[in-house]
Amino acid sequence: MTIGVLKGGPSSEHEVSLKTAQNVERALLNRGFFVKPIFVDKNGWWHIKNFKVSPMFALDQVDGVFNAMHGEYGEDGQVQKILEKHGIPFTGSGSFSSELAMNKLESKKVFQEENMPLAWHVAFDKGSEKEAKRRVNFEALDFPLVVKPVDRGSSVGVGIAYNLQELNGLIAQSFKHSDKVMIEQYLEGTEITCGVLENYKDQKVFALPPTEIVPRLSNFFDYSSKYESGGSDEITPARLSDLLLRRAQDIAKTAHQALGCRHYSRTDMIVKDGKIYILEVNALPGLTATSLLPQGAQSAGLSFDDLIEHLVLLALGKR
Repeated sequence: MTIGVLKGGPSSEHEVSLKTAQNVERALLNRGFFVKPIFVDKNGWWHIKNFKVSPMFALDQVDGVFNAMHGEYGEDGQVQKILEKHGIPFTGSGSFSSELAMNKLESKKVFQEENMPLAWHVAFDKGSEKEAKRRVNFEALDFPLVVKPVDRGSSVGVGIAYNLQELNGLIAQSFKHSDKVMIEQYLEGTEITCGVLENYKDQKVFALPPTEIVPRLSNFFDYSSKYESGGSDEITPARLSDLLLRRAQDIAKTAHQALGCRHYSRTDMIVKDGKIYILEVNALPGLTATSLLPQGAQSAGLSFDDLIEHLVLLALGKR
């Protein structure tokens, strides 16, 4: 069978996508699939063997697509709509759930409906920033605060503000990445993440062992901590009680299903004073050499090649 590997894209996570794709392509070849690399450049043009082509041409004669993209366009529902339009099976969530998971504000509304603990937060666009400042009274907020673009991944544009001046600077920085910004109460605790995988070990939604993240380069799990070698210590399973480990797995499964995710996802959380707060869900987790989902899968007995084959077979309806 021929699997197209969709990679690159116009997002700020272009290089991360290329690393994911390199690992995915190698795993697919190891498992006997034919691989058709499909490269999307930073302007959004699709390419086959350095020739600019239409999506229809690129998707010709593939049995399915492994979506190895990240960030806007590849992860927010846009490329999923293209694949759905052409009737091509693909790994990961569909267009609606991808868009929902990528939007931190809208996904938090879903989490609230599921009664999941959340940090205090407020979001606004450029046009409503002054109104938000009057309504919330930024000067009276309890610092530190996390500032992040509403619809970006890999901690792009994210920072921690310890005073009002830093807050205003980080808001301006986040607006460079998105039209909408979120301010969130900083929770000092143990950062963990938990991946889920569908149709594994006779479970419709199987939770992998949670991973504890201890950043080395920053006081939170920022871009450099995620992708630079030695940027963080990652411990699987996380150093938590059995009760909290099970609770984290339950939250990850509930979040995956509540957002309507498909095949796999990864949920980021903070453990503070014995309580687990959900941060966000990544509907298209990274699969680089330092990525967290493969570490959880390895701990559950799945090699990287096993994981990639499982995801492809899920997309093809064979698992």
